[in-house]
Amino acid sequence: MPLISFNSSNFPLNLDLQYNQIHDIPNVDILNQKTGFPHGFKTNFHLFLRKNSDSTFIYEDKNGFYHHFNLAINSQNLYYDTFGSGLMLLETDDGYRVFDDFGNYQIFDIHGRLINITRKVSSNLDSSFFVTYLDDSSLKIYTISDSFGRTLNFL
Repeated sequence: MPLISFNSSNFPLNLDLQYNQIHDIPNVDILNQKTGFPHGFKTNFHLFLRKNSDSTFIYEDKNGFYHHFNLAINSQNLYYDTFGSGLMLLETDDGYRVFDDFGNYQIFDIHGRLINITRKVSSNLDSSFFVTYLDDSSLKIYTISDSFGRTLNFL
């Protein structure tokens, strides 16, 4: 059930507060998610990506499912989801892009924090949201805005 829901043509944003039992284990924080919410809770915009020491990646989607990405054959910066979801990950100089075959994508900064979600609405229309944080090291969301500049402030 959404914590906050803006479902109008002016600002179509669904903000869900989610609970994941895995995040409620004392002293265990798989993706270091210090989001400012009680232990075990996060929003559907608290999506994170982490590069492991073996150069693979782990990404938790909005449903709490963990995707593991391995380097694609003959590639230096393209990774595939080992689960077989069809998701791909592209490592860039300034962050990461997780994308699918339908034109949907999410952009993460170099710290693995979500900064953009773009969904393909139709062949010539995209819906985008942009996320900012309190500071360069924080996982606490400061604002979520859309491509028209409409903004939801968290503080």
